[in-house]
Amino acid sequence: MKIIKNAEVLRSNYIPEKLLFREDLVENIRLKVSLGTGNLLLHGDTGTGKTATVVNSMKDLENIILIFITCVQYNTFASITKKIIEEIRPYHVFNERGKSTASLSEELIKVLKTKRTKRFVFVFDEVDKLINKERDHQQILGVISEATSSNIILISNDTNALKNLDARIESRLSPEKRPIERYYANEIIEILKERAILGLEEGSYDLEVIARIGRWIYQTSGDIREALNLFYETACLAEKKGCRITLDLFEEAKNNVGEIEFDKIFADLPEHQRLIIAGVVKLSLEEPEGYAEHKRLYNFYENEAKNNNWEPVQIRQFERFLKKIELAKLIQITTRTPKNRRGKLVVSFPKFDVNRFIKQYF
Repeated sequence: MKIIKNAEVLRSNYIPEKLLFREDLVENIRLKVSLGTGNLLLHGDTGTGKTATVVNSMKDLENIILIFITCVQYNTFASITKKIIEEIRPYHVFNERGKSTASLSEELIKVLKTKRTKRFVFVFDEVDKLINKERDHQQILGVISEATSSNIILISNDTNALKNLDARIESRLSPEKRPIERYYANEIIEILKERAILGLEEGSYDLEVIARIGRWIYQTSGDIREALNLFYETACLAEKKGCRITLDLFEEAKNNVGEIEFDKIFADLPEHQRLIIAGVVKLSLEEPEGYAEHKRLYNFYENEAKNNNWEPVQIRQFERFLKKIELAKLIQITTRTPKNRRGKLVVSFPKFDVNRFIKQYF
């Protein structure tokens, strides 16, 4: 039985011509860019459609040069300078190695100030990864804002993304801050229905499955990408087994997607943060309530780091690592009242299958 007729539209990285429930925001961004008025900060949880909204709003806009910078990949002055120059001059390979900051700035300004009929639009996705690097963000945003009259759009999952932004840069940019809310359950369901019509064979699925996925994602993460990944995995299982998409397949796909997502995130973590995850697993299994108390967790991390001949970070950096791990949705940080003791304990609960982790990684 044929299930999938167009796999591309079922994937989470597919951006449709029309973004459901983000149409007004798309038009607002298009208008601001068309008029060349002001800068924007779009902030909100992962999977609320921020990046897709910006990409969609730039479609078919005339007289602009779009420079899209993913700050996870490009977050140094040198790497962003190279990215910008090569975007503007696509047939020119720019060698940034061995050049001083002053030399790079001079070359970047020269390219930006070259006369042209089109205006620049700069998009910095996950901009907090850049802003947290003090000198680099001051340099690149300073040069762009001084050398051009471009629109600058900042995107972040962090509602406090600008807290480390240099005050002079923030004053110069004065971005309009637009919070992007999570999708409601009915909105997730409608988005999945649209993808089903475009990507699945008629009669290959029940609306009940789509409704279950929509409600599940709304109750857990609210991340539309997770909903699309789960729906795609369910469809792939149905295709493989040659049967219609059913609720039983949804349950199987849910386990598969969770494992795939965890393995991908865990593999991308730096070594010290992976060691912390291992500590969360060990301590949560020892604790009846299933959590890792942070003081004990730091002691575990410190000892194991030394055993690996690594220099352990100090407690404040350790706490920042925990926040990053929480943002990756691998743990939940909260407080607990200890038995027979005063005060509160700060603890982390694992949000993944610890028994599978032991089988997979130990």
